Amino acid sequence: MLDETDKKILEMLMENSRMTYADIARKLGISEATIFKRIKKLKDEGVIEYFTLQVDPSKIGRDVCLSIGMTVNPVLLDKIAKKLSNFDEVSEVYITVGEHNIIAHALIKDNDAFNEFLMNKIYKLEGITKIDINIILKKLKARIKL
Repeated sequence: MLDETDKKILEMLMENSRMTYADIARKLGISEATIFKRIKKLKDEGVIEYFTLQVDPSKIGRDVCLSIGMTVNPVLLDKIAKKLSNFDEVSEVYITVGEHNIIAHALIKDNDAFNEFLMNKIYKLEGITKIDINIILKKLKARIKL
């Protein structure tokens, strides 16, 4: 269970994952060694999975953002999810419950690349019985608050 100090550390790192242990310690009024130990514990326990950076897809030539809902034969669920995970265009893959049992997010260069991605990758996956594709027009939030 996270205590208030752990939550504050996580909130600071979610805001700026490059924040130094010294800066976190100074803001919380505790030692840098304590911050180091707490962050190590959070990593060891899997609370912090990894440190990353968020990139604006349009700035790296990925102007088409997709949310793809797929209904897949349950026997092939893991196999298809793993194949999707290996596609360079796919940024996220979720196994879900609901209308679809896989949701994937993809970042595509343009409409021609979108068509090629669908025809040469998605539509060639065997075991998909239904596909719903939504183009994401604008991202409003991609963070959680503790």
